Amino acid sequence: MKPNDTYKNKQILINDVQKIFSYPIRDVKRLGNTDIVILDIPQNDNTIDNLYAVNNRGEIIWRSQPLKEIYPTEKLLPYEQIIIKDQEIRAIDFYGRCYFINPNDGMILKRIIYK
Repeated sequence: MKPNDTYKNKQILINDVQKIFSYPIRDVKRLGNTDIVILDIPQNDNTIDNLYAVNNRGEIIWRSQPLKEIYPTEKLLPYEQIIIKDQEIRAIDFYGRCYFINPNDGMILKRIIYK
């Protein structure tokens, strides 16, 4: 995040533009000119694909690719953590599945499982 970007509960403020999400924001990481936002989904909610990219005008430029498109028969969970490393986005769920997300369009590139 840039120094003038802030987030609290369900809203993020980017360059004096407020964006409000449906769920509280768990974390925000900066990648280039984009804020990568992960939402905190309650346990009793079956929402997944909780990763967004927001540009410096406060506009959502992508939401992560639906996991059901690639893994239609698996039990899927929302992402719990994001890591930005070497210009890559890594999103990890509760089961330790690490998804590599394309920073340009939110598409899933690959998955590895930590055990």
